[in-house]
Amino acid sequence: MTGLVRRIEAALAGRTAPVAVGLLTVLLVWWLWGSLHPDPWVYDEASYLLQARIFATGHWSVPGPPLPEFFEQFHVFVAPRLVPKYPPGHALLLVPGIWLGLPALLPLVMSGLTGGLVFGLGRRLGSPLVGLVAWRSGSPRPRSSTSVPATCPRSRRP
Repeated sequence: MTGLVRRIEAALAGRTAPVAVGLLTVLLVWWLWGSLHPDPWVYDEASYLLQARIFATGHWSVPGPPLPEFFEQFHVFVAPRLVPKYPPGHALLLVPGIWLGLPALLPLVMSGLTGGLVFGLGRRLGSPLVGLVAWRSGSPRPRSSTSVPATCPRSRRP
């Protein structure tokens, strides 16, 4: 058993371990989402996606609908122009994915970078085991059927 533990520790101490953990994070998030085209679950996600689609056309806003009272929604101004209420940062990050037809591409890439960075920092500050525990404590999990704490990342599979 100690031989296996030593081999695992040696693999986790290698230079490519953060890259491997980042790729594992990407695969885990992709599996939990079930698609690169996940449907928005909450109003915020729909608003960011709308804003990214507007930005992808090269505009900051678009003309409002002819009867705005029928198109009202949370977090979006519909009159006099259609524009979400959020700052543009996250929506601008989504734009390359919109152009490629894969709206979840950049959040998926950022999840992988974050996973690799968390593991690498934990490994550097502690040990490979600390890095693995730090990565696992922050990595996405399938949602519980009884409760989903606000701090737990949402998943697409029950």
